[in-house]
Amino acid sequence: MQTIPDGFIKMENNYGFSQITHTDLYIKDGNIKDISPEFAVCFDASHQNLGGSIHGGVLVTYIDHVCAMAIFKTLEPQARIVTIQLNTNFISRGKSDFFIIAKPRIVRRTPSLLFVECDLFLNNRIIMSSSGIWKILWAN
Repeated sequence: MQTIPDGFIKMENNYGFSQITHTDLYIKDGNIKDISPEFAVCFDASHQNLGGSIHGGVLVTYIDHVCAMAIFKTLEPQARIVTIQLNTNFISRGKSDFFIIAKPRIVRRTPSLLFVECDLFLNNRIIMSSSGIWKILWAN
């Protein structure tokens, strides 16, 4: 595993992501309360497909999770949301033992929907982009 990227700290509360993927999730220090936080994760060989790349489903899970985390920053962690659409574009391969940086951003919000885009980067090169819609079931 590579060294944790500069400015990132380990998240203690990541809503089960680490238990599902058996990885640690990091957030860029200083933007924990930002509406556009940055996240980092380092997948290992157990997350690879037969071609030696990080499995696409693992990357989609990562994107879905960090987009929800960005939404919780605008609402509150107790809010209930569901993903109703998630479009992904695979641009390049993810590699094990390298940190993959996620940069989710909320691009539009209505009273009941949030529109979010997210890009994944490996070594400062984009490997995946996505756009999705999340429904707010309830929020205080």
